[in-house]
Amino acid sequence: GYWHQTAQARDGARMALIVTNHPEQVSHAVMDTMHRGVTGWSVTGMYTGQDRTMLLVTVARFQIDLLRQIVAAVDSEAFVIIAQGHVAYGYGFMRPRSALDDAGKTASLKQYVEE
Repeated sequence: GYWHQTAQARDGARMALIVTNHPEQVSHAVMDTMHRGVTGWSVTGMYTGQDRTMLLVTVARFQIDLLRQIVAAVDSEAFVIIAQGHVAYGYGFMRPRSALDDAGKTASLKQYVEE
């Protein structure tokens, strides 16, 4: 399944923070080309006082060059930070081990799980 196909990402997860004036174009280019989710929020540059958008993308180590190329093609003035993630859990990365997998914790946590 999908979890095994991208298991190598757990050894090389990277977080990209992208500050851009073109968040819709950059995020759609990343989502359409790389099939990765993008989260964005409004930020203010403290030096310039300029309002911009910061995008967060988690990718596998081998996808960094492609991500840089996409961002540069769409917004050559974007500010990009690539950080090493310890591990990435979730769809497309490592499957999280749930406390519900442990028989002793199942009863106390079931009240929080949506059916």
